[in-house]
Amino acid sequence: MRFKRRIIWVTRWDYKKPGDVKKIIQNCSEYGINTVLFQVRGNGTAYYKSKYEPWAWELSGKDSSTLGKDSGWDPLETAIKAASETDMELHAYLNVYPGWRGKTPPPPEAKQLYTAHKNWFGLNEGGNPQPLTDEYVTLCPGVPAVRDYLEKVFLQVVKDYPVDGIHLDYVRYYNDLGEYSLDPASIKSFKTQYHLHPLEAPELWSQWKREAVTDLVRRISKGTKKLRKDCQVSAATWNSYYNGYSRFYQDSWKWMKEDLLDFATPMTYTTDTKLFKLWNSLHLKYGEKTPVYPAIGVLWDEKKAGTDYFMEQMKTAQSMQADGIAIFAYDSLFPKHKANVRAEKFVKFIS
Repeated sequence: MRFKRRIIWVTRWDYKKPGDVKKIIQNCSEYGINTVLFQVRGNGTAYYKSKYEPWAWELSGKDSSTLGKDSGWDPLETAIKAASETDMELHAYLNVYPGWRGKTPPPPEAKQLYTAHKNWFGLNEGGNPQPLTDEYVTLCPGVPAVRDYLEKVFLQVVKDYPVDGIHLDYVRYYNDLGEYSLDPASIKSFKTQYHLHPLEAPELWSQWKREAVTDLVRRISKGTKKLRKDCQVSAATWNSYYNGYSRFYQDSWKWMKEDLLDFATPMTYTTDTKLFKLWNSLHLKYGEKTPVYPAIGVLWDEKKAGTDYFMEQMKTAQSMQADGIAIFAYDSLFPKHKANVRAEKFVKFIS
């Protein structure tokens, strides 16, 4: 095998019923994938038996009116059982800070985060909340109660399910809608520590936000290892470390330096193989002892891209002596659960 670790992300959009999950595991096993990152949390809703969050409406209906309804099956349990019959590892993949998505708020009776804890969501400089759109609205990492809550959410999965690992995605400030970090709880916490308003000390504020994100990663990592030393902790990190550090307040190299991750999958999604190599060369160099598995985003049509970037980037990762790669995502190799040309190229390359 050319890579020891062969990872694929399976998103929550890839399955609707137990048969889909079983087919996913079968396809991945037959085509040489040995680590499946199986998504079970999207935006404050669960695809497993959560003690804290309602069942995802996507399992039981066509819109959020069925949020919290038990569909009668547990996707994570189903995936674990199917994977146990193979040589694959099954990691629970959870979005961290997204708290809702869509133009319609969740029904109040579901007691979802957006309505139950509105004060956990960020505000902009004018004191306005994030608008409801087709983008995520997110919990604010600087709110102490948010970190306490998310730590419990993640550690419940470790306690209750025999997963091989937990995988953190969207573990950063989410600024696609603008800067929404100035909520009252974050301001109060910052003032208590520095006796200044965040806008009076922008550089200090930026570092404080980075530490808020790191604090949660540290708590999840240490809490996981305390419960189960064999349970791996990984994270999808930003493609450019410097962009992630300055724009999204994600200090992923610090996480690796502190040995908080068992592996990292930098989201180096691009059709430009030179850029792919640059990003990953830096991640591999500064990863300290943490394994880094370059992530290939199979997101563009090769004809439009003008290059077979998927094959180019697998070869590039090999030339950099990466021990593995990660592929985003399952549907790009197995649309409607049918292997395509890319899946065939992949299995041939690793054989």
